[in-house]
Amino acid sequence: MNIFKAAIFIASFLFTIPIYPQTTHIVQASNFVFTPADLTVQKGDTVKWVWVNGTHTTTSDSTTGNTVWNAPLDQSHTSFSYVFNYTGTFEYYCVYHRSLGMIGTITVEPATYVKSGNSEPYSYSLEQNYPNPFNPSTTIKYSIPRQSFVTLKIYNILGREVATLVDGEKPAGNYEVEFNTEQTTNNIQLASGVYFYQLKAGDYLSTKKMILLK
Repeated sequence: MNIFKAAIFIASFLFTIPIYPQTTHIVQASNFVFTPADLTVQKGDTVKWVWVNGTHTTTSDSTTGNTVWNAPLDQSHTSFSYVFNYTGTFEYYCVYHRSLGMIGTITVEPATYVKSGNSEPYSYSLEQNYPNPFNPSTTIKYSIPRQSFVTLKIYNILGREVATLVDGEKPAGNYEVEFNTEQTTNNIQLASGVYFYQLKAGDYLSTKKMILLK
């Protein structure tokens, strides 16, 4: 392979690497409240607590994954950062002011990515999940040609919602979301059978079937 061909190959490879947008979210600790008290982030995002006034802590004793921390927030410790690598909803609190309602929640959604490069999709689309049948996880891909409010939800055969994978504003792009059977609403236990996943984006609506085999 000559240098010219090698350069083309490398460039082509780089432009297909999935980019996971990782964001740092700020939570302020002041008086007897966390602001915002309820925050939704993506897996891999960082939450940074910033001291404003008073003497506080940000403390979590969650039993889900390694989401345990206990950090002071005061004049000597003005910030604390934590990277969320597990999905779910995690409650935290201030040790000194928990009884006064100084409590917050972090909801961590599965990470999505947009492929790098300049090309954008020309139309909305929802692809068949892969693998299918699956256990315990599967991947769902979708595309949106313009910025849209997007929801991607999982339903059982009775039409009951069992999981929300995406719920928010998204820029144009090609997305990929992982669904794991542990990522269910209120920890619903999923049995083997037929499920449906539905994408809503702007005026676009598409539903596809998938099968869970345990």
